[in-house]
Amino acid sequence: AEATIKPIVHSPGVFFEPQLPIHFYNDYWKVVTHVDVFSITPYLLNVESNINKTFNLCSRVQNVSELFVADCSDIINPAKVLLESNFIKSESISHLISDQSSSRSKRALEFGGEILKFFFGTLDADDARKYDDAIAACQSNEQNLFSLMKENIHIVKSSINNFNETIFKLNVNEQKLNGRLSMMQYILSNISRNNNDLINIARLQGFNNLIESSLLTISNMLDNVLNSVLFAKANILHPSILSPSKLLIELEKRSNHIKRNLDFPITLNINNIHTIIDVSKLTSYFYNNKLVFVLQIPLIAPTKFNLYKNIPLPTPHGQSEPLTFALISPSKNYLAITDDRLSYCLLDNMYECKLINNEYSICPQCSIFSSLSNPSCETRLLTEVTVTLPNECNSRLLYGTIDIWQPLNNNKWIYVQSKPNKLITKCGNFAKEYSLFGTGVLTLTEDCIAYCKTIQLIPTTMFTISINSDLHLDFDITQDDCCKRDLFNNTIPYLSPVSLTSIDLESLRHASHKLDNLETELNKAQKQSHIIKYGSYYTSTTYVLTILLILFCVYKCCRYLTRKQTSNRCINVFRCNNRKLTNSKISKSIELSEVSIDDKKSVKSLPPSVKHLSNRNLSNY
Repeated sequence: AEATIKPIVHSPGVFFEPQLPIHFYNDYWKVVTHVDVFSITPYLLNVESNINKTFNLCSRVQNVSELFVADCSDIINPAKVLLESNFIKSESISHLISDQSSSRSKRALEFGGEILKFFFGTLDADDARKYDDAIAACQSNEQNLFSLMKENIHIVKSSINNFNETIFKLNVNEQKLNGRLSMMQYILSNISRNNNDLINIARLQGFNNLIESSLLTISNMLDNVLNSVLFAKANILHPSILSPSKLLIELEKRSNHIKRNLDFPITLNINNIHTIIDVSKLTSYFYNNKLVFVLQIPLIAPTKFNLYKNIPLPTPHGQSEPLTFALISPSKNYLAITDDRLSYCLLDNMYECKLINNEYSICPQCSIFSSLSNPSCETRLLTEVTVTLPNECNSRLLYGTIDIWQPLNNNKWIYVQSKPNKLITKCGNFAKEYSLFGTGVLTLTEDCIAYCKTIQLIPTTMFTISINSDLHLDFDITQDDCCKRDLFNNTIPYLSPVSLTSIDLESLRHASHKLDNLETELNKAQKQSHIIKYGSYYTSTTYVLTILLILFCVYKCCRYLTRKQTSNRCINVFRCNNRKLTNSKISKSIELSEVSIDDKKSVKSLPPSVKHLSNRNLSNY
């Protein structure tokens, strides 16, 4: 035996964990029984009157008999204590179901009861009157039982008869008390000193014992009533109200009256009767001087639904460096779908569901939808060949460090590890090490224990859940356009990584605000303009150009100032020789002569600039 590790490289982003199948119920088989508490208070008042009469008779016997030395108070006090205890118990019942509280309850039932019944399914005034009429009809005519069966109302007559027998015995005891009192009065009227005092004392003691036994009987009955009411508040059926064997007999008698498309949650037999009681809903109320108990047994529909727990599964974009993940946030925590996958139901939790012998669960009826006309994200992934992410799915992206262990059924765990971690398994005396990275499923046998950092994984007794068909989902969310790795390539520097450690994967659905923030930042980074996206680069370039421009201006200013200072230090010296020293007469030293045509051939043409020589110097000589 050893651990099994199955890495998950491609997944749709959600993990469907199989659970026990479920059946839905929307109707009840109502078993009604009651206790008539109207005669309890008058009976106690009658016993109190008899105790007072007994005390008076005891005083008369004590006066006429020399052998009677006991104190009458000591004889009567035990009966008075029992009587006081019974009055307290009766008042305790009164606080729960007395005439005053019942009147308040009736007023509340008329209007508020309708509202409570609408929202919570509790009894209202109409229900109370209907059950009271049913009890009266059952007591008057047994033929009415068949009409009651059509309304799923079952009156348990055996419990009523048992209670009536108890009341009958109390009435017999009361008659005996009255007879003994008459006898004692007759004896005392004709008593004389010659009568046997011991006989009178013995009769007085017997009369007192009879009173005490009556008080003990009524005390036991009050205890049962009180316990039944308190147990009913905890949804527990007290055996004094209806025993399991009697309930089984009553259900077997009337089981053929159940509607054709409904059935009891489990087969009727003595071994399963406690399961039926546990999954039933017990209510009690006081109406028309009757303490009524209604046991509502759920009637399930025959259609079976396969149940899956929807767990968000962070799927890495790559096994080399799994820092980015994609997942789907499920619509609800649970998905119930039929074998043909044509009908489904979404549930938030399983709090109102009840387990039946570890085989299946029964749940209150929820809204059932068609997978074809009104699909959900989960049903489209299960029933269709998915190429792209359905529009009904709500995808999420994760970027950061994740260290999560999610327990599953059958000694399995989902692990999500962003960094490589070492897993040590010990199966008996054999130990082995594994390297965990990314996302996967770990399976342990019952004799193995696993350790990873500070986490210890201990398997429990194997509880196998069998399903009709395995789930094969080929869709990979990391390859869809919504969640590709390319979305992170250019935006990771702008994102804030998250750190998820030692949390439940189910909390990712409720803590979606963190994922929404990441997705919002990612969308902003994708949609921002070119200037905003590369603003830092443009800003740096602007700063550099500004500095260069300033340096160039400084350079030009410095050069200009340097030239100005140099020109101020230089002195231009000019030689002026315009003053005539002597008055000399200037004469022409060159004679002009004509040039013949023949001579022109030997004369080289001069440039125009030479032809027009300045006569400035010639004039000076």
